[in-house]
Amino acid sequence: MSTHFLNTIVLILIFIIIVIGGVYFTHQKYGEKINNLEKQISNKKSQYQQLKDFREEVEKENKKLENIKYQLNNFPTMLINKKYIHQVLLYFEKFDSKGEFFEFDYKMNNINKKNETTECLYTLSGKGTFTKIENFINYLEYSPPLFFIETFSYTFNKNQEGTIKLLIKGIFIEKEKSNGRDIFSINPRKNYGNTYNPFNPLIKWNLPSNEKGLIDIRNARLVSLLKPNTAWVKLSNGQLKQIEVGDDVYLGEMVAVNMEEGSATFNLNMGGIRKTLVKTLNEKVANVE
Repeated sequence: MSTHFLNTIVLILIFIIIVIGGVYFTHQKYGEKINNLEKQISNKKSQYQQLKDFREEVEKENKKLENIKYQLNNFPTMLINKKYIHQVLLYFEKFDSKGEFFEFDYKMNNINKKNETTECLYTLSGKGTFTKIENFINYLEYSPPLFFIETFSYTFNKNQEGTIKLLIKGIFIEKEKSNGRDIFSINPRKNYGNTYNPFNPLIKWNLPSNEKGLIDIRNARLVSLLKPNTAWVKLSNGQLKQIEVGDDVYLGEMVAVNMEEGSATFNLNMGGIRKTLVKTLNEKVANVE
């Protein structure tokens, strides 16, 4: 056996002894600390998993809470005794005693018993303005008695009134041992007053009246510009008026002054039609009615 081969084997044995000795020395000196660190890491992983699981549970409960809040805010919360099932019309007339919503005909449809509750369908049909009908529905939907809108149809007419048909479902308590609430002891909430009507035309036939006596820039002539944002105009009656950027005029406002071009710019709302009007110095003006 050659000397070179023997030296290699000896070196390998020495390396193995050094490695084993190093591992043994490290274990003897740091073994307890390493074991403690491994336990701490294991505990931290366990705590992290517990926190992760807890977070998931909290998120689930938060979703349930949000759902409950939504139901409380958006759905009625009161069951009425079934003995009032034939007196719903009187309840409708109670919160519309002055006929402020819309004129309607009333019809009671089929009655269905479902376990501890009884359901009944009612049809209301009539006519009225959209905003009043919408407010009526808001009163109905958000008042305590358990009424739901099943179907709704509305046809708009040219005289600002429309025809409406509502199918309403009422839910009443069935158990005789429970008195339920007296429907006539409930005061509907009186906080709905929407005035927006999506059926109103965006472009109007007639322009609004100039009640504030603002400058009608359409009939005025631009006579002077002053830095940085002031213009002088001459009205059709000969009066001189000063306007600054941001000031209101009839149907709009002045939005810019350009000294180099000798012009003043106005944004106008012509009954739903947006228009930009540019007045320049020394231009001729034709009277606009």
